[in-house]
Amino acid sequence: MRDFDKAIKASFVVGICAAALAAGCSAGDAGGQTDDGVTKETSISLEGFESFHPQGDAKTYYTGYDGTNDYVAPVAFFADTPPKVSFGDPSVAELQGKPLTITKAMVENLPDALDGKLQLILVKSKKAGETTITATSGKVTQKATLKVTQYSDADVALGQQRYEEGSPSCGSCHAKMAVHNPTVLVDLSDETILGIAVDGKSIEKISTETGAIETLKPNSGAHKWKVTKEERTGLMAYLRSRSLMFQLP
Repeated sequence: MRDFDKAIKASFVVGICAAALAAGCSAGDAGGQTDDGVTKETSISLEGFESFHPQGDAKTYYTGYDGTNDYVAPVAFFADTPPKVSFGDPSVAELQGKPLTITKAMVENLPDALDGKLQLILVKSKKAGETTITATSGKVTQKATLKVTQYSDADVALGQQRYEEGSPSCGSCHAKMAVHNPTVLVDLSDETILGIAVDGKSIEKISTETGAIETLKPNSGAHKWKVTKEERTGLMAYLRSRSLMFQLP
């Protein structure tokens, strides 16, 4: 069993804070244009559930379960005090420890505007299924949806093998990038991730510099690889079960 409290890296906290702060500060402003895509206007407030990829007001988070490996979904909630968290179906997921309030005493480079405002919620899956997450802090109450996909321990092993030893392996290009784990993927469905990773599809993300919504096209749309149906499932099981780390993409 991994110690997820120790697995939370300060870089993850700074990164998600930077993304949310930039988004909030640029509300209603148009950003620049990326080399491989376009930029849209966005308006995001720093209150309640937030994520790296635009979802609108209704937030959905994704994780997995296989009965052997731990699957933890890191969810950011912006409020002045730690929220009270409950689940519509507590048999599907539970809170891992208590919500963690991120302060400048913990993270040296934390922006002043976010000191004590980010409440980090770690959600651990208990079985496959779907449930709601309700978080309440003061006058702020929001709900989000959690979807838990059934995997197997064999799926995780196959996915790790394809990631590390495939031809080409995912790690041959992405070994130094710590974005391939639940920290950044938690708000993306399996279909969306696989579409980007192996089918050459584009993705929208919130810029950590401007808060604008950017459309990115990995390899200019040529990020396509030969992956079997079983390996597709395995890759998702492996990515969903990886330890929590963060590095800005």
